[in-house]
Amino acid sequence: MPTLEKLYQSLKGKVVFLFISYDEKPAVVSSFIGKNNFTMPVYLTDNLPSAYDADAVPTTFILSSDGRIVFKQSGAVDWSTQKTVDFLNSLVK
Repeated sequence: MPTLEKLYQSLKGKVVFLFISYDEKPAVVSSFIGKNNFTMPVYLTDNLPSAYDADAVPTTFILSSDGRIVFKQSGAVDWSTQKTVDFLNSLVK
């Protein structure tokens, strides 16, 4: 999540980020976010469309501006790379 925070900081206002947690206890999520000084918005849900079914935690989906899933990654990744920034910038036209 630290690299997602870094990516969020570098692209906020240009790319929309939706961080979603399935945790049943909002206080646990809030505590984790606060303890780590994350500023990204985190939403709680237990009901997402089947297109967003995940076989691992974390799973990241990147959508195009028209709502199509253009990338899916299961597991931890360094999201703060220039390659990722370039890819996201290519989706924003």
